[in-house]
Amino acid sequence: MRLSREAFIPAEALQVRIAELGNEISRDYADRDLCVLCVLKGAAPFTMALLQGLQASIALDFICAKSYAGTESTGTVELKYTPDIALGGRHLLLVEDILDTGRTAARLLAWVREQGP
Repeated sequence: MRLSREAFIPAEALQVRIAELGNEISRDYADRDLCVLCVLKGAAPFTMALLQGLQASIALDFICAKSYAGTESTGTVELKYTPDIALGGRHLLLVEDILDTGRTAARLLAWVREQGP
């Protein structure tokens, strides 16, 4: 498959939508503490853009999962880094960038559920 150099979504439209999401999240969590859990490394740029528009009280931490060796999926997901902060009983927003096979997302969600947010 050949990749196009043209953007699928113009940068301005992305910025508008990210600001809208920030407003929606801020409204939904105005009176609650929210933990934003960013999946490294791919989700970091989007997470940082989203955080700029949040008005809610947040804690930020990171999680890192590895399921590829080069450009090939290994078929297993290894958690390379997990958050330092306790997630139990907290409201959690998990920010991921790309869903391919769904294995990483399933592994992350299973781990998150074990933490009891």
